[in-house]
Order: sequence, then structure tokens, then C-alpha cells
Amino acid sequence: MISRTNAPDAVPELKGLMKSPDPKLRHAAVNALATIGTPDAEQILESAKSDPYEPIQTFARHQLYRRNASKHKDEFKRTLSGSDAKEQLAVLRIVATNPSADMVPDLEEFLRKDEKSNPNDPTLRFYAAKAIWKASGKKIEYERGASAFKPYPWDN
Repeated sequence: MISRTNAPDAVPELKGLMKSPDPKLRHAAVNALATIGTPDAEQILESAKSDPYEPIQTFARHQLYRRNASKHKDEFKRTLSGSDAKEQLAVLRIVATNPSADMVPDLEEFLRKDEKSNPNDPTLRFYAAKAIWKASGKKIEYERGASAFKPYPWDN
């Protein structure tokens, strides 16, 4: 029931739950904070992007992106132009779930760059191609057989 909380006065208690050793409680708190959406809740979501449990980091990024895609576009663009494949995968999963047409050129550039620098990771290309397709209708070929594919509950 924590994740269904939408009362702004619950933010201090949810902030306390973010210190719990149980990742399920922290995940539920992130979900509730995203629903509440106050500036204090968004500040806690920002800090959840550095949670020790990667699915919570990704979920927090996803929720922040859904709330204000244009605000986080530059952060995602920096990540895609970087070299951390784990961060890139997290960003691509988020963007593929809720893409915007203005991200298509960045995703196409990422695909061109990734093809040269990391040709053995079809998972990254899968999510970039999925985002391009959902945002623009363009179908992009990518190599199948991504063994690292681990869908999250919020993936479409």
C-alpha cells in the first residue's frame, strides 16, 4: 500500500523509507514519491538515482523522466555519449518506454557510435531501436540474441 500513497504529508515518512535496507520498501517509496510529485518528492527521487540497487536507480530515473522529459533530456544525452554501458542500458530502457520524437536524432547517433565502439552488445541497440520505432515509426535493424536482456516490470 505504500506505493499507492499520494498524500504530500507522507513525504517525510517516505524519505525515511529510502534508508531501509529492504529494496522492495525503497522501490515502493520511489513509486509513491513519483505519484505525489511535489518538489520535495522530486528531490528525493533525484537522490534515488544513486541508490545501491540498480533497479531502483533506473525506476527513479524513469519516474523523473516521465514527469518532465525535457528537463532530463540533456542528462540522458550525456549518458548516451559516454562510455558506461550499464548507465547507457538504464537510460535506453527508460527512453524506450516513453520516447519523444526530439530524442530520435540522439538515438540514431548513438546507434551509429555504438555499432563502431561496442558491436557485441545487441541489448543497447535493441532499446535504442525500440525507442526510435515508438517515437517515429522508423524500424531499425538490430542484432537479436541479447543474452543480458532482463525486463523490468515497467518495460513495455
